[in-house]
Amino acid sequence: IFIYLYSGKKLIDLISDWIKKYSNRVESEKIKNDIFKGIAILHRVGLLKVVPDEIYSAYSASEEIDHLKDFNIKNHGFSDISIEIGKERPYCPISVELDLTYRCNAKCVHCIMSDVNKSKSEELGFEEITSLMTELENMGTFVLSFSGGEITIRDDFLKIFKEARKRGFYIAFITNGIILGRNEEMLRSIANLWPGKVGVSLYGIRPETHDRFTGIPGSFDLALKTIKFFKNEGIDVNIRTSVTKINFEEFIELSKFAEDLNVDIIPGFIIVPTLQGNLKPSELNLTGRDLIKVMHYHYKKMDKLSFPARVCSAGRSRVYISPYGEVYPCNTLPLLAGNIRFEKFSYIWSESGVFKLLRSLKDDCFVKCQSCDLRKYCKLFCWGVNYLFGGSIFDPPEIVCNYAEIFKGITEARKKGGCDV
Repeated sequence: IFIYLYSGKKLIDLISDWIKKYSNRVESEKIKNDIFKGIAILHRVGLLKVVPDEIYSAYSASEEIDHLKDFNIKNHGFSDISIEIGKERPYCPISVELDLTYRCNAKCVHCIMSDVNKSKSEELGFEEITSLMTELENMGTFVLSFSGGEITIRDDFLKIFKEARKRGFYIAFITNGIILGRNEEMLRSIANLWPGKVGVSLYGIRPETHDRFTGIPGSFDLALKTIKFFKNEGIDVNIRTSVTKINFEEFIELSKFAEDLNVDIIPGFIIVPTLQGNLKPSELNLTGRDLIKVMHYHYKKMDKLSFPARVCSAGRSRVYISPYGEVYPCNTLPLLAGNIRFEKFSYIWSESGVFKLLRSLKDDCFVKCQSCDLRKYCKLFCWGVNYLFGGSIFDPPEIVCNYAEIFKGITEARKKGGCDV
């Protein structure tokens, strides 16, 4: 909504476009209501200056929306609407990742959670999760991402999903597709709830490769069935994969398969140690010419390469919550900020020393990187990766620097009009 209006387009056009796109699955009235709720959230987090009550009253007064035809940001003509960029405002947990469980029906060789506690009895209950949702709703959270473990293992998964959808969150989730591929009724129930984005793990183009990765015979077919179902239903589904010594030879073919299916592929090129410090998964990391080849192939398709700063959104606009209520900046950065079972999330968010420290960091705090020639090519710099490999967010491990060297080569090759190896 924000991007659409900021580009100068009108609200009436946004509503019309979304109704055309989604009305085959969602009632037009529901689409309109969601858009107005989105505007109210944008107001709460300070991105729009508007009076939500006036919007709702004006909308509910009539089924027609002609009176909103001039509603936009650049040429505002309704209520008191203006863009609010660049002004100081409180940090807002815009994107929240909630792991519903660490339990899983797969045995993936690279799993970061392989050695964590997987107790079902200690997981947050439905009432605890809905209480958290109320806080997040009031704090202006946009995106609520569900992950795990395998979230569909929980008996109340759909109940949680429905509650989140009712509250107007943009919902994303990741699944291995094993349960969903066997349960078309559950697939259809999820599709009817209109998730914003679904990621399905697929680690190879051949069943034996994927099944070796997950440790579950038949998991390839189930994942593929899940991907194709959501695609056919018009859901934004993507393939999540990890590129390792086990499966790198199939990555290019898998990418072409995703392209033919018209779904995005999101590869992970760095395999990190487990949260308990076990380095074994990281032994799967690809190196040398094989790594260069797959990275060149993947990134040559992008119109533009962007390289992030050293300062991360973790603890600033993004946060992770474990199945047991523990609050961390990110799922790969195990610095405990608090637990929602003992303190309100809003209190942890505003008062935690961990978050205050992370928010105080600036680019020049990362001294090791300041004089590095590869700094501007360091696309995979990550606080969590740094911490899991070396115990400090400030010092990138050798693997990150190696990737920066590869990105330098990709950038220079693109300037010359090619990216092949």
